[in-house]
Amino acid sequence: MVAKFESYELKYSKTGHPVPVIDGVHLHSIYNPVKEAEALVEKNRAVLESRSEILVLGLGMGHHLEDLGRELFRLHGDAHR
Repeated sequence: MVAKFESYELKYSKTGHPVPVIDGVHLHSIYNPVKEAEALVEKNRAVLESRSEILVLGLGMGHHLEDLGRELFRLHGDAHR
């Protein structure tokens, strides 16, 4: 199955980070995607503490991946080497 979009554009947040917009939907905060990523980590802290591996669905520009990885490493170290 191939996803079809009517429109795709790249905007920049107030903090200068890229934000993809697909069919008028911003995939990240248009104000501060880094702060949004930090809030995602905080919201999911219990899951991150209980698991050393996670599955992320929906990457957007990946602003949240660095924060998630850093927090998993802080909590669990290099558990899978």
